[in-house]
Amino acid sequence: MSIEDQYHRYLALTGSPEAAATLVLAAAQSAPSGVLTPPAIAKQLGCRASSVVAWIKSGQLKASNLSKSNRPRYRVQAEALAEFLEKQEPRPRVKSTRQRRKVSRF
Repeated sequence: MSIEDQYHRYLALTGSPEAAATLVLAAAQSAPSGVLTPPAIAKQLGCRASSVVAWIKSGQLKASNLSKSNRPRYRVQAEALAEFLEKQEPRPRVKSTRQRRKVSRF
């Protein structure tokens, strides 16, 4: 699938050109390297490494554990990340409902 095809597919899913471009870039950046760590994936996607580990533990993102001890050392194949990104439906950004406090001037 070409980058243009991916963009149009993500654009149809999200309805947002910015979100579609972000997803295409994340998929394109993850493609060249074969094996990725959760922090590297988090940096590419703009989220926390703990979120990536949660996706791995829940089974949404396929990964291998290279550790023989209690502390996991996950590695994710680029193909598994691309598959995960294709399955994801981006959530629309919710505008903050927090109101700023007005400061009165004397």
